[in-house]
Amino acid sequence: MKVQLNLDYDSLEVTRLELYKKIKVMRLPGIISLIAGFILSIIVSFDLNIPLIVISIILIILGFILLFIAMFRSNKASSLLKERIFLDVLKQMYGDDVSYAPMEKLDANEMVKTGQYRKPDAIIGQDLIIGSYKGVSFKTSDMTLQEVHTDSDGNTTTTTYFKGRYIIYYLKRNFNHTLSIIERKFLNSLFSNKTPSGQKLVKVETESIAFNKKFDVRSDDKIFAFYIINPAFMEDIIAIEAMTKGNITCYLRGNEFHLGLETKEETIKFKVSKPLTKDYVESLFGGLALMAELIDNIRLDMPKFNSPNGGI
Repeated sequence: MKVQLNLDYDSLEVTRLELYKKIKVMRLPGIISLIAGFILSIIVSFDLNIPLIVISIILIILGFILLFIAMFRSNKASSLLKERIFLDVLKQMYGDDVSYAPMEKLDANEMVKTGQYRKPDAIIGQDLIIGSYKGVSFKTSDMTLQEVHTDSDGNTTTTTYFKGRYIIYYLKRNFNHTLSIIERKFLNSLFSNKTPSGQKLVKVETESIAFNKKFDVRSDDKIFAFYIINPAFMEDIIAIEAMTKGNITCYLRGNEFHLGLETKEETIKFKVSKPLTKDYVESLFGGLALMAELIDNIRLDMPKFNSPNGGI
């Protein structure tokens, strides 16, 4: 997907430097204050000097406050620059109706309702994109799902069980059955053989031994499953799995086709600390083109998926 950029890199770099300077003004003093506070607290622990204890506590609190402000400014700067750079790129890829919200995310309930993911205790997300390509609408964002567990001693552990890009495609065809495909290495996040709505899904074995070894397939109707999972579809899913560093999930129900790509990293790896050169900016385009590439790879625009009356 070719994109022609008309960006003023010099102007963008001036803006980035101004924003980054405001971040460093808070970050460096915050780190120094935090380190000084901890060192002082260790020293005064031996003689219990009350005034110095108070000073060490103030330094630690001040350090955390400054670092929090630096983090807030970093997120705001990243959002501002990403929207300024990437919205124009997205419009060239997906048309003027595309929307991009760097600090927003999908509703995690969209993932939970498939029965493929447990309900998370904590959710992190960013880079919400809503658009369409070749007549197929989509909604997508980076998502991180976490479980938080506190034991009887009060120790808290946080486990991340999904980090990557989640995409929901909205088809013109409405299917009355359900199909769930989960990479076997990812089965620990499977809700059960039922969706949260109580719909029971049975195990399906395809004609491909290799596909069966790699993926767990379930459906409420085996004939429907075999209609969708033909040899070409299996090749497409295996190709997507090969290009993904982590695990993948697929879900089809009604007019929604879900793809979870557990890449274990952000799709758009934008850093405010990096100079905004042409090469760096263009290196980030792959994450923006992903939704179109997957539509082409799985052929979601063909009548079988995207015609109200269906087709082969």
